[in-house]
Amino acid sequence: MPNTWVLLDNQSTVNVFYNKDLLNNIREVETQINIHCNAGASTTNLVGDLPGYGTVWFYEDGIANILSLSRVKRYHEVSFYSEKGNCFKVSRKNKTGKTLFFKQAKSGLYYAKMRHVKNNVTLVTTTTEKMEGYTKMACERAELA
Repeated sequence: MPNTWVLLDNQSTVNVFYNKDLLNNIREVETQINIHCNAGASTTNLVGDLPGYGTVWFYEDGIANILSLSRVKRYHEVSFYSEKGNCFKVSRKNKTGKTLFFKQAKSGLYYAKMRHVKNNVTLVTTTTEKMEGYTKMACERAELA
């Protein structure tokens, strides 16, 4: 899995990242979190700021960048499209800002690509990715509109 992928995980209860290049202002905090998974438990007291989202836990020895679906839906509107696109659409509840699509990988995980640009993270969803899962006619109608 590329380190630029961010997973939207419906079984996770924490937002945790391992790629420091996707975060700003990584720092120690007074509290710590115990992260439990199939491989055991890990502890961290580091957090970082994910631009456009907020503070997330940072665990450099992790294997994935994870946003918890239950936490994301607290601040953003989340929709799932099983027929058209097979993706999760995450947009700000106040309808301002960018919309992010988490599409399904062959492995079954839902991810969005991110890239690091001069201390700012850009959420990347290409036009081609948006078109996947739609019929040719639907894409033509969208272009026409």
